[in-house]
Amino acid sequence: MEGNIYKCSWEKKNSGYRIFLLANKKIDATGRDFSTTKDDLCDKICGLLGDAEAVLDFDKAQPVESKFKKWFNDDCFCMSANQIIKSERSPSLYEFGICDCCKSGLGNRTNVVRKIMEKPTLDVCILRSLETYIFSEKIVGLFMQLGMEEKWLLPVEFSLPGIRRKYFELVQEPIIQQVGAKDVHVHGWQCQKCKTKSFVQSLKNECGTFLLRKDFKTINSSFFVAGKSGIFKELVFSKTINDAIKKATYLKGALTEPVAILDNEDADISPCVSIYGYKDFSPS
Repeated sequence: MEGNIYKCSWEKKNSGYRIFLLANKKIDATGRDFSTTKDDLCDKICGLLGDAEAVLDFDKAQPVESKFKKWFNDDCFCMSANQIIKSERSPSLYEFGICDCCKSGLGNRTNVVRKIMEKPTLDVCILRSLETYIFSEKIVGLFMQLGMEEKWLLPVEFSLPGIRRKYFELVQEPIIQQVGAKDVHVHGWQCQKCKTKSFVQSLKNECGTFLLRKDFKTINSSFFVAGKSGIFKELVFSKTINDAIKKATYLKGALTEPVAILDNEDADISPCVSIYGYKDFSPS
């Protein structure tokens, strides 16, 4: 089976970095550049274990280029996932239906239960429309112990028979919006009709979530939801919660990544992306 998640760690060497699997430290890679060393380890996993789509899950934060280090002093993290599954896009799921151009939901999420079209195999999944996450009852139980409110979640239904595990959709509305980062490559689109914008940026330590410091300082909760121009709900949390997720070895696919907190001079509040019309979006 390909696409397995491998628990791993890293250490600094005089000449660079060593990255190794926690289950078998003999499976490792060394190199001067951390990103290249990760690729080398994945190549080794492919050769030794036959997994050409290995996902590395680190037990501690990955190193950051010196010019970006100040963005990661707040010990803030967010959820990530290695499984994307298909779900319905019914107009009844959203306050004002869905855009007939980009198919994004318009307005707040309603209380209508969403139907999931594929079987999840991990405890955390992203919906293929890239709107939000669904979580298994196992990780939801942990979230509740750590202080998440039950009203943030809505149970889902499956169109396939025989799925016994319960899953829940993250439906809590964002209280702050993500921003872009200056001098970091951006790609994405903005719908010509409804103006919904989707953009992606990432650093070599795999951080892809950027928040404005002045917004972040208004948060007084260990959990919160950040939005990205209305198209995606990102679950964000403190280091204490991140540590608890990492220690929950019974969970499968519960990945996390660091969140960058930017000062005004480093932030791009509205990154420039391509304008898409009807012809640019897939009919599905």
